[in-house]
Formats: sequence, C-alpha cells, structure tokens
Amino acid sequence: MKSKTYILIFSLSLVLILSACNNQKSTGTAGFGFVGGTEALTSSFVTEEPPNSVYDGDSNAFRISLQIENKGEYTVDTGELLATLVGIRYDQFQIKKGSLENIAPIEGARLEAGEVVYTGVTTDISYEAKYKGKVPADQSFDLGVNYCYKYQTDATADICLQKDVTRRPEETDKCSIEGEKTTGNSGGPLQVSSVRERPSGENKVQLLMLIENLGEGDVYDPSYLSEQSECVEQSDKKNKLKMKVSFENENPEVTCDIFDGKNEGTVSLIDGKQTVLCRVDTSSLTEPAPFTQRPNIVLDYVYKEHVSTKVTVQRSSF
Repeated sequence: MKSKTYILIFSLSLVLILSACNNQKSTGTAGFGFVGGTEALTSSFVTEEPPNSVYDGDSNAFRISLQIENKGEYTVDTGELLATLVGIRYDQFQIKKGSLENIAPIEGARLEAGEVVYTGVTTDISYEAKYKGKVPADQSFDLGVNYCYKYQTDATADICLQKDVTRRPEETDKCSIEGEKTTGNSGGPLQVSSVRERPSGENKVQLLMLIENLGEGDVYDPSYLSEQSECVEQSDKKNKLKMKVSFENENPEVTCDIFDGKNEGTVSLIDGKQTVLCRVDTSSLTEPAPFTQRPNIVLDYVYKEHVSTKVTVQRSSF
C-alpha cells in the first residue's frame, strides 16, 4: 500500500514539474534571435465595454472598446491599424464614426536576456454608443469589429554557397548545397515555412521557398490601407503580399522567376500558400570552399482579423 502511495506522490510531483517547465517564458527561435510564433495582433473587448445588455430609448450610454496586444515582432506604427464596427446600424447606436485608426504605436515583442518581453497593450480603439430608438421586445445584436493592420515578417535560412556549385564535395566541407535548410522567422502569421536548396548550373544555386499563412486571418497587399477608409473585404487586394530576397550588400545577386528576374515583387497566395523559386548567382564569390550565409527574406502585408460579441438591447418601461 505504501509503495502505491509513493508512486502516486512521485507521479504528481512529476506532473507539477513538467507543468512549471511548460509555463516558462519562451526563449525565441533558437539560433536566429527571433521571438518567433505565428501570432501578430491579438484583441479582445474590454470588460463591460460593451456590457452584456443596455436599455433602449436613448437612455443608456456605453462604450465599445478593444484591448490590443502585439504578440509578433513588427511594431504597428500610428495609423497602421484600421478598425471597423460591423453587424449593427450606426444611426441606431448613434455611432459617429464606424472606422477608427490607432493613435499610438503598438510595439512588437522583443528578446531581452534570452526571454520574450511583450509590450504595447492599448485600449485606444474605443467607440461611444447609445441605442436611440425603442425595441418592441428585448433584442440581441451580433456586434463585431474587423481590424486590418500593416505587418512584416523577417525570415532567413542557413544557405550553403560556393563559387563553383558543381565542385565535388569534400569531407572537410562545412555545409551542403543540396537539401532542406534550417529556417527562422520573426513572429507573425505569414511565414517562410521551408527553404530547399539545390545546384542549378556551374554558378547558380536554386532556392525553393514555401510561404504560408499560418494565422486565422486574411492576407492583403500592403497598399490596402492607403486605399481603404474601412476594414472590409477587397477582392483585388486579397491573398497578396510583397516579398524581397537579398544577401548583405546585394552580394551574391538573387533573381526570382515570379518577379521577372528581380529579387522583389508581389506574391499571390493560393489556399493560403505559395512556392517561390529564386536563383543565387555565385559567380562573384571567391571562396574556394563552401560556406553558410543567411539571406534576408522580408514579407510585407496587411493582415485582416475579426472579433465579435453579443449585446442585448432591453425594452425599457419608460
């Protein structure tokens, strides 16, 4: 009986230890210095803003407020977030302006002494409301907020380079041109989820990069916000992003088929993903043996998300 008790105590202790380990702060993407993760801005309604129920008859003023936190690494600057109320009539709730911008930067997460520090909580997205008319009976409304914001994901990978790509490998080589490469991404919903490398001629290396939307929102071209006064669907901008691939000092040179031989341009996602093929010209290199170098892969986009709640307008007796 005692042995069973000891086993039970040991098992519970082990569970507590593992739980404590799991609750420790993230230490970012190992080897790349990124916070990592697939989140960007997360939002929720402030407690009692809006309340669960309000009275009709122009008698009950209330607020609709969003609390927003940046879980990714890109800082959303002032005016780079646009929030639009949906699901209700503005005149019924006396909403003066249905779309609002952030009035202060929403700072991204960062690494400090190997630990992730989250900052940038804001409640500046706030609407004043009051139901104007009379309802014949208590009525529930699905109140939602679409929010669109500019974001950026920085990615890289351990690419193997050498002048003569067709050179026979040697035992002392420190890397191999062929195969899947270790990849790192800054925190954000759009990610370079894999990079494959292979030779493509005497002085050419081919990079095959898979871009994926790993969040729950929609991706839009970065020009979306400059052309929109409301955060609503715009089909001609949807599932598009800007991408640039380069090495330090533009050496070696990178060209991509999808960008008509340039190293930057527009990528269109299909079912939330797209493969981009680029080539690295190694003819300018002078090193006799292969070495590892990390390219800068930058994804620029606008991300659109949604949050909702219910508000019941109660019939007043006055």
